[in-house]
Parts: sequence; structure tokens; C-alpha cells
Amino acid sequence: MGEHIYESGTYMITLRLPDEAIEDIGQSGQNDEAVAHWHGKLADQFTTIDREKLIAELLEYGCWDEAELRSDPELTEQRFLWLAAWDLHDQNYGEQQENQYAAD
Repeated sequence: MGEHIYESGTYMITLRLPDEAIEDIGQSGQNDEAVAHWHGKLADQFTTIDREKLIAELLEYGCWDEAELRSDPELTEQRFLWLAAWDLHDQNYGEQQENQYAAD
């Protein structure tokens, strides 16, 4: 299994995600358990992320307000992990589709 590096846009927050994490989180439907599981395994990476940058990054999505993001630091990290994993999942899926079309 490989590993992918996710770098957020504005605040340059970096996470290293194993393929398995991307596959587990990038599933249709409820996946809170997968996010919590991988957050626990990757928790050491979050200790190096500036909390203010993390909150600012998530505020740009417009899905949460500042009070929500400040109220539960672990949930805020999990939200970022979910977004990062899905972004990498979508990038990988797009590459697979392009490769399939090229082979056809």
C-alpha cells in the first residue's frame, strides 16, 4: 500500500494519508467510524498543525462557523481529515478514469 500527501490550498496544511485511509474514508454513506479510526492512527500529524490555520482553512469551506470549529478540537481535525481523504479519493478516481479512457 502506498501513501499520498495532501496539501490544503490557502494555509498549506499537510497530511500524509495511507491508501487504506483514503479507501476507508472515501466510501458512500456514513463513515464517521472510519474517520475516527484513522484520526486516531494519524493523530501525531495533527499535533504539528497550527489550530488557527486549521480553523481558518475549514472556515473557507463555508460549512461550519467559527464557534463550531472551536468547540471540539478533535471533531475539527476529523472534519479536515474527511475533506483531505475525499479530495485525494476524487483525484485518484479521476486519474483511474483517465487511464481507463486512454486504454480504451
